[in-house]
Amino acid sequence: IERAISAVQASDFARQGSRPIGRDERLGGFDVQPVVDRLSRVTERPSLAYRAFLYQDDDPNAAALADGRVYLSTGMLAYLAGRGSRADELACILSHELAHTVAQHLVKRYRMLQQQQLLMALVAAGAAAATRDAGTGAQQAGQLALDAASLVRDIANSGYSQEQELEADQLGIRYVIRAGFDPRTALDLLQDFTRFEHP
Repeated sequence: IERAISAVQASDFARQGSRPIGRDERLGGFDVQPVVDRLSRVTERPSLAYRAFLYQDDDPNAAALADGRVYLSTGMLAYLAGRGSRADELACILSHELAHTVAQHLVKRYRMLQQQQLLMALVAAGAAAATRDAGTGAQQAGQLALDAASLVRDIANSGYSQEQELEADQLGIRYVIRAGFDPRTALDLLQDFTRFEHP
């Protein structure tokens, strides 16, 4: 499931010109991959191959895929560089994204929606059998159960729930502290991010 969802998301980033960030490459005053490595070692999934990527987008954004790929927009690097290129701030951004991967938020959402689809398929089959139209009910059940590709696409394009965002915040701060970065920078960033909110 992680690979399937990640493949869909990675293709979307590829359309935005994503590329791997070199291990010794310095961008916007940051050694990005070493920060990712330092954070990943203190997560609950340290053996996952976390790899940093850069993609073209003027908006300050970041994301981590279920398979450990971590994406930073050119806008995010420019934003952080404009704030002084502090590694602690980059760590706060990256740790939040890594937390989504560690907590398997997209995989959990996939499984929940898959269970809902299966339940709907069973209800449809039961209703069809009760009305003696079992052939139609079986077709509907099969269609719902086999529509995994569409479900993967929906999950890959969906956002996280408020509960998942809160969990990522909590885990992210834990990783920042464990890795020896300053967690107080997270509050500064959150306060400054409010200016990017759209009314």
